[in-house]
Amino acid sequence: MDISLKIALAAVAISSLAFIVSGAQTYWTRKHNRLSTRPFLGFTVSLGSSQHPFGIYLQNDGIGPAILGDLQIYVRKRPVKTEDPMDWTAAWESIGFKPGWQVYGFPTKGSGLQVGDTLPLVTADHAPVSKEASSLLIAAIKIIDLKVTYSSLYGETFEVRLSEHLPRTAARGPR
Repeated sequence: MDISLKIALAAVAISSLAFIVSGAQTYWTRKHNRLSTRPFLGFTVSLGSSQHPFGIYLQNDGIGPAILGDLQIYVRKRPVKTEDPMDWTAAWESIGFKPGWQVYGFPTKGSGLQVGDTLPLVTADHAPVSKEASSLLIAAIKIIDLKVTYSSLYGETFEVRLSEHLPRTAARGPR
């Protein structure tokens, strides 16, 4: 084998290895970029504190903004139509939340929730909140579930459910 052929084969081998390493580097860089902008939504149910007044909140605890998708409310494990805020209100009223003390938030599909932001879904319109209102909220979280789909800046889709963020025995009962 002639020396120029050996040099050519070595050059092909080295460039092939460089191509493979470059491809792996690109894969890991993209994965890092996706993870470094990943949102993480969760629910908070508060009976009243300085950080979260009485209500149910959706918050972004991730390290990137969340683009909100669909919100679905389930009453007794059956989905309820929630295409506009009036349906959202009707769904809450169907489980005993009567107009007068609560304010409903309705996330708009396609809107963003920045890192650290909190979106109130059901809150009291005045303080202090009565024991009846607190009892209603506690009873409600036993029979309702909320599901929110959301995506990252890279289009990865996630979902979060209220039932996943509640203490098992306190709010949902044994499973």
